Amino acid sequence: MNTIEKAIDISNKASSLTLCSEERRFSASMLMCRWCETAIRFRSELKCRHIILFLLALVSCSPESGGDIGGNVICKQTESKPYFTVATYNIHGGTGRDGRRNLERIAETLRGADFVGLQEVDNGRVRSGFENQTRILAAALGHRYWQHFPAEDYWPIGTYGTAASSSLPVVASVLFDLPIVEGKPLRRLAWIKLLADCRPINVFLIHATHGGDANASAQAVQVEAAWRVIGEKTDAAGEPVILMGDFNAASNSQIIRWLREKMIDVVESQAPQLSASGPLDYICARRPFGLAGGH
Repeated sequence: MNTIEKAIDISNKASSLTLCSEERRFSASMLMCRWCETAIRFRSELKCRHIILFLLALVSCSPESGGDIGGNVICKQTESKPYFTVATYNIHGGTGRDGRRNLERIAETLRGADFVGLQEVDNGRVRSGFENQTRILAAALGHRYWQHFPAEDYWPIGTYGTAASSSLPVVASVLFDLPIVEGKPLRRLAWIKLLADCRPINVFLIHATHGGDANASAQAVQVEAAWRVIGEKTDAAGEPVILMGDFNAASNSQIIRWLREKMIDVVESQAPQLSASGPLDYICARRPFGLAGGH
């Protein structure tokens, strides 16, 4: 092979090597593109999943209230039932002492009550399966009015607070912030005005802070604030008042003794054996009221 032929042969081999390298680079580029497409698709799908979960969470956060309130209320006076039953229950997010979450058995406990005040109620939270616990309990009890009063907001997934449901007509509801105890979450006082046999009844629902103090000094500030609100909103009309809920205060604490000087402790007056067992939940009434039994 002469010099020129050798040169041509070397050139052809070099071209072949160059072409082969280009093919490898092209193949590598194609693989890279495919990997990029897969990565982008995965990130897009992941992002979509996050968006879908976020939207589901927003959708699952049900309305805070339902039923007829205010102008839609129709009242018909009757003497067939000149009394009504109220109940208060801290449901602990629907969880019983056995650690099981079960709203059905809570509803069974409350069955027969015309008005129910609840504490530690979830609305749309992950731990309770995104349920609106107030609405579920109201439906189980056959109550046409229900309302959740959020105190702690876990946006975008749910709220936590007190709640009320009623078979009696409700004409208005208002929420008031209570004094904050340092290091503790917000607590609120709910005012629900209902009609019993067309007569106005003012129900105030409270869940006082758990201060861990045997004398309930932390709760005293909130209960006294609630009492001031009650006076401002109801004294002029002279209408019946019920203050109910979880006071987180023992029966012999100073703040409960103070409250009994101003209102009737329904449980103590009707079932002293229950009061003596040391409850943290109370139903207190201010005259004019006739009381018939308690349990």
